[in-house]
Amino acid sequence: MTETSAALVRSAVARSCKRRGNWAGFEYETGTAAASQSRTANAANEYESVYTTIGGLIVGQLLEHDAAGNLVEIALVGDLNCDGEVNINDIGAFSLALSNPTAYAAAYPDCNIQLGDINADASVNVGDINAFTALLSAGHPAAARRYTYDEENRLTAATKWDETPLLEIEYDALGRRVSTHDHTGASDPCGWGSIGVSPVKLRHVFAGIETLEEYVCCGAAYPDCESEDWTLAREFLWGERFPEPLAMIDYTDAGDVPAVGSSGGGAETLHFVHDALGSVIGLLDAGDPDATPTPIPPKMVERYEYDPYGRTYVEAWDQSLNSGAGDWVRLTPVGDAAAAGSRFGNPFAWTGQRYDAGVGMYHFLFRSYSPELGRWMQRDPLEYSDGPNLLQYVRGRPENATDPLGLLDPKGGGAPGLGLGYTPDDYKNALKEIDKYLKGQVGEHMEDKDRTDLATDITNEMGMLEAKKLNDAKKEIEDADKILNDPAASDKDKKKAQDKKNKATKKMKEVQDEIEKRLREKAKKDSKLRDRLDKADKAKQKKEDEDKDKDKEKDKDKGKGGGGSGPCPD
Repeated sequence: MTETSAALVRSAVARSCKRRGNWAGFEYETGTAAASQSRTANAANEYESVYTTIGGLIVGQLLEHDAAGNLVEIALVGDLNCDGEVNINDIGAFSLALSNPTAYAAAYPDCNIQLGDINADASVNVGDINAFTALLSAGHPAAARRYTYDEENRLTAATKWDETPLLEIEYDALGRRVSTHDHTGASDPCGWGSIGVSPVKLRHVFAGIETLEEYVCCGAAYPDCESEDWTLAREFLWGERFPEPLAMIDYTDAGDVPAVGSSGGGAETLHFVHDALGSVIGLLDAGDPDATPTPIPPKMVERYEYDPYGRTYVEAWDQSLNSGAGDWVRLTPVGDAAAAGSRFGNPFAWTGQRYDAGVGMYHFLFRSYSPELGRWMQRDPLEYSDGPNLLQYVRGRPENATDPLGLLDPKGGGAPGLGLGYTPDDYKNALKEIDKYLKGQVGEHMEDKDRTDLATDITNEMGMLEAKKLNDAKKEIEDADKILNDPAASDKDKKKAQDKKNKATKKMKEVQDEIEKRLREKAKKDSKLRDRLDKADKAKQKKEDEDKDKDKEKDKDKGKGGGGSGPCPD
């Protein structure tokens, strides 16, 4: 299903946070009205309630976590009979909660009476009546959900409130997601856009931690799915870093080309377009350079927009609109899906991660993430090594940092022993090298503490992926110099070492240029820093001029002669 009018993209304009990084609330614009959201958290930094106010309508959700810190339930405020919906069937339960809380608790033992706190004043009383009436009239825009995890705190299922399955996930021994059962219709390569089709099972084939192929089983074969029931759906090509999807080959009916094996069908190659964070912002079809009489150039067929914390919006190009001139249309959810997915079956979106549109969540390698909440659904496996908040995403800096594996904080994390992630020492060393570079730029014109604070800001803004390169390059140069200065090293080894040193020197210069760029950008906004840089620049220029004068004096002395060892003239 599609709609031609642009969807209302959330644009945060003000956000307040508590000491441990939890959002206390924020204000944003929907495109037609100002809105605000307030949140409460417990001592473990787990959100307990989320209330959103748009145009006078208050809609709330209560969140519940298990003992391990996993998000297990999202209940709808106003759903007093706990059937997963807010409707006229809740009127009797709401009246009972107001008049006799004890009787309500006895009649609905599995319900939380705070579901009756419609106006978000932390109590259930007659003040909630008007808000409840408005909510019944407008309808609650969210959906009640339940989540299940395995013994390793990995998300294995998402269901409706009545346990109707939405998404099921299976993992291999390495923690990779090898199978997905989608019951929502959001990722249906067996009949795109059909509502009520049978569930789809996807099998993911990996090379390391990158998905290379996806096979699909659906229709009458589901859920048994024997070997002959699987059909190749998609293949992927990856870049050097993770996650960096470069291209997708689609063999299904999704998109613009019929499935392989059908009349006029064939494989459709699509290329990913990324932004600075690695988010997929568009899909390009490959075109047809061999078409006659005129080659067909590649064109954008799908594009993606995100809010800072990853809420995802998908638009597809529809050539049939505007009398054949074409136009973009905003996709809307299909079937029971929480959000719209790709019309081409593309599973990768924000920061290059896998997007489960059916439940509106992202699957990172080691954790699941809710863009609606702007935080992880499970606690950090490293516990408190990165800070007191185990659920916060990149320390509240989503515009400047990413978390490729679901383990990383800008200051380190992950599984460095396996080559995945960074250690706290990596962060300290990166910070040390950046601070050292800044000292060379500002010299004595900035106090050590101020300079270190500036280095910390730049390190966090760059993210460990880039900041770590400076220290890595330094180490590579040092290792190369050891070989170059080793009399026993062969000419072949020295040549290799020199090549590595040249590459490392180039890498170091690129990172230093990026640091310099960020330093100058900050100086434009900070007059005090700008004055310090101006003084440092003048001091460096003065020293350069003095050095040039000294060199000239030396050249003059050499020209006068008077120190030769030959015979004296007669």
